Amino acid sequence: MTYNSKAIIWFYLLLLISLNSFADGIQFGSPIQLATDMLFTEGPAWYPDGYLVFSDIDGNVIYKWSEANGLETFASPSGNSSGIVCTKNNDFVLCRQGTRDIARMSSSGVIAPLLSQYKGKKFNSPNDLELSYLGSVYFTDPDYVVNAADRELKYEGLFCIPYNKTEAVLLDSTLARPKGLTFASDWRTLYVCESSTNTIYSYNLRNEYQIQDITKDKKVFLKVTGNEEIDGITSDILGNIYVAFGDGGIKIFDKDANAVGQITFPITEKVRNLCFGGKYSNILFVTAGKSLYKVDIRLYGDFVASGLLGVPTNKSVVFNALSDKTLEAYIAYGTSDGNFTNQTSTQEYPANIPMEIIIDGLSWDTQYYYQLFYRVKGETTFKSATMGQFHTQRATGEQFSFAVEADPHLDEGSNYTTFRNTLQNALNLKPDFLIDLGDNFLTEKFPIPDNYYIEQRNLIYRNFWDKVCSSMPLFIVLGNHEGELGWLNYNQPDDVFNLATSIRKIYYPTPEPSDFYSGNETIYPFVGKRENYYAWNWGDALFVVIDPYCNTMAKTSDPWGFTLGKTQYDWFRKTLEESNAKFKFVFAHQLVGGDNLGRGGAEIADYFENGGKNADGTYGFDAKRPGWGKPLHQIMVENGVQIYFHGHDHFYAEQPKDGIIYQEVPQPSFPAYTVANNAQTWGYVSGTIIPSSGHLNVKILGDSAQVDYIGGYHVNNPSPGLTNGVSRRTYYVKAKSINTGVDLPVKKSNSIEAYQSGGYLFLKSFQNIQVQITIYSATGQCMGILHQGVMPSGTSVYKIPDNISSGLYLVNIKSTDFMKTIKIILV
Repeated sequence: MTYNSKAIIWFYLLLLISLNSFADGIQFGSPIQLATDMLFTEGPAWYPDGYLVFSDIDGNVIYKWSEANGLETFASPSGNSSGIVCTKNNDFVLCRQGTRDIARMSSSGVIAPLLSQYKGKKFNSPNDLELSYLGSVYFTDPDYVVNAADRELKYEGLFCIPYNKTEAVLLDSTLARPKGLTFASDWRTLYVCESSTNTIYSYNLRNEYQIQDITKDKKVFLKVTGNEEIDGITSDILGNIYVAFGDGGIKIFDKDANAVGQITFPITEKVRNLCFGGKYSNILFVTAGKSLYKVDIRLYGDFVASGLLGVPTNKSVVFNALSDKTLEAYIAYGTSDGNFTNQTSTQEYPANIPMEIIIDGLSWDTQYYYQLFYRVKGETTFKSATMGQFHTQRATGEQFSFAVEADPHLDEGSNYTTFRNTLQNALNLKPDFLIDLGDNFLTEKFPIPDNYYIEQRNLIYRNFWDKVCSSMPLFIVLGNHEGELGWLNYNQPDDVFNLATSIRKIYYPTPEPSDFYSGNETIYPFVGKRENYYAWNWGDALFVVIDPYCNTMAKTSDPWGFTLGKTQYDWFRKTLEESNAKFKFVFAHQLVGGDNLGRGGAEIADYFENGGKNADGTYGFDAKRPGWGKPLHQIMVENGVQIYFHGHDHFYAEQPKDGIIYQEVPQPSFPAYTVANNAQTWGYVSGTIIPSSGHLNVKILGDSAQVDYIGGYHVNNPSPGLTNGVSRRTYYVKAKSINTGVDLPVKKSNSIEAYQSGGYLFLKSFQNIQVQITIYSATGQCMGILHQGVMPSGTSVYKIPDNISSGLYLVNIKSTDFMKTIKIILV
């Protein structure tokens, strides 16, 4: 066998490479041969450490190839292995035709049998395999090499070894010569090649927790025309399907089965299998004939991430993009579309490091349009690239809107098309920015959450957000699955806590304290400023993002364990108390408390750090948070917060409480559109509860704000009454007047505190006390008694009667040894 040197590779490149592009934007170069002179190559699989393994079936060897070391023997004998796949545990699972089994292989090349029988009968000739998101092993079992006399199964099957079981499940026994298989990018659809008829079947996987016969959800995806035979298959992040077709090379189809391209190979090399690899999954590795090839696949031209906006201010915005090529670039911009009167300076940006271009010196409260221009190092002509628009900070009194989404996940329960449609729905309404409430990167759910997997999860979202956030700046709120959890902080640069922060900051511009944003000013080892909580003003609104995870130092069953920490708490309280904004919105992934998993909405708002009560209803804030002062809920009520946006629980729940709407934000990617999963399980009883999927659009209209739940679905009209992009629910909140309370010159006592917000009165007592609470008009007319009797220790809430009209009133709180009066204004 021969390993081609770099000189030979470049010879192929100069002779063959020419980027071919098709209508859907895919571009690819000609195949480059990496190694040859083997016997029968098959089963390529990419490994996170930066190398490829593949089978030489007839040579009974598994080879390893890397850019640095070329071709090396990895495992021999291999049992005549065919298909190989790398798991999230950084080992391999493989099909072995010689030993007729499924085996596991370590990262050092040690092979051990995994499963060889189905219900006591030996497999035929396991050919190819694929892993689901959860780690279930799906494989095909044709009868290629088994002798008729030795054959024990009388059919050629599609099987699965579920991630939570050790035995195989038969999924389909009706296939003839099944070979390659792959999942669509959203893990919902499994494609299987039937080589005898050149048919690709699709199977809809409804519930991987209980895998069974899936033939009822089996459909013909397409029949490949031509004289060759289909074999291996793979897919990209956009849902395109790449099919190995023998002498016909590789055929490419989009998610709707339309042919969008073909890659040709030397006539003597039959293409058998293929997989994506490389840091950005943009290299297609191909086993063909006696050789190994690679093909450069481009979904976004010279870019890996085409560009998104972040950190908008009154005079600037940040543009972030990524290329695997060294570029010179600048941004042209202006106040009218296509008429760019200014540009940033031209700078060189190294390959594989996100470029950040600050568009600065802008005018306040102004709409801007922009476009990126670049040239690859060594080229002479600049090319145009991403274009978009944005608005600088709005003036007070001006109308605008913003979008909110939560929990996109992009895991086994997500639908990528649903997510894309939801994001497009958000962009169509032209909000000033998008706020994502977290649970996107899912870092801490990986078995080995190392640099590679964390980076891959950050990168996958660039395929979605870049398309819309080039005109809708993105703010990220941390969720519980991002890995930035205090209990994962081992004070090491490569622990999950610090790796997750470092990588997020590279790929997503996030606010740090400045003359525009306030936030976390602490300098942390390894990461600098963490950029995990922050606040800013925009028009008539104050936006406050909080993080209940960074300072939660132990994963515990006690919900008091969830905390902002004293520094963040003080910042949060000060930010609200010093603001005169007409609208105040708080954003967090969850309430600071809830059950031991942080679940729950308004029903748990009175408890733990959020509300101050213990689980048994007694007041515990002063004991659990000595010297802090007030629970978060009381601070928000006193200071006129209208909406507390949170995610975590995966449906829509609009829950008024004490003048605040606790707003659970629906998932933007979950395709169960008619069931609010787990609402009752997680204690949601009050308010308006609606299933996912979609996002919220919030319009600031002057003296009110309109909130719309915009439905987002993978198809139009998935159920009666549901239309993609149409509002499922609308409500309004009013601007609030904040009243701090004024004591009249009567006998005072420090044993009680009184505050009012909206139509509610809040009293905090440090002991059980007998009181009478009376409300008077400004002229002294008694309007009614709110309460007469014992007021318990802790915070009590009293609703002001609805029949009392707007205006100035006095509330008198009288006990046997003191009297207190406060002013209130009802609007």
